[in-house]
Amino acid sequence: VTFETNSLLNMQKKILLQSVFWIVVFLISQALSPGAGHSLRAFVFELICLVFYAIVFYVNVLFLFPRYYEKNTTRYILVSVALVLITFGIIYQISHTIFWNQDQRFNRHHKDWFEVFISFRHLFWLAFIHLIGTIYSIQHVLNQQIIRNKKVMEEKLQTELQLLKAQINPHFLFN
Repeated sequence: VTFETNSLLNMQKKILLQSVFWIVVFLISQALSPGAGHSLRAFVFELICLVFYAIVFYVNVLFLFPRYYEKNTTRYILVSVALVLITFGIIYQISHTIFWNQDQRFNRHHKDWFEVFISFRHLFWLAFIHLIGTIYSIQHVLNQQIIRNKKVMEEKLQTELQLLKAQINPHFLFN
């Protein structure tokens, strides 16, 4: 019963921690959003981007890292870069649809600079979120190894104790 309770508490703790993480990411992203004149569009766009950030994070944590990281690091890096770039391309197209095709108030020079700024901001976020996912996965693997090592040490100590008891018992019987 205590193992199940601990497992449930750990799961709730993970869900809470990840929820707080995504709320913080959204708030920071919203604060950096240059959507003063079209705040509803910017808000919706940041929500859409948050969904794509989460996709990158969870595809990395649940699929890419366990499948490729320890076996083939080069493949992991290549697939990760492809994932980030494809997701960036999708976000870039969505930003064009939401902002650039409908907003004619920018002159061409300001529009280009603004577009580059938004693009780099989202590329940075995608790379950063992917890196956080990789660090999270490495930490998870290390925690599992620590738990396994503790179990092995406990089993080793139990075996040594049983061996010592087995050696002592015949001497008491003989005496």
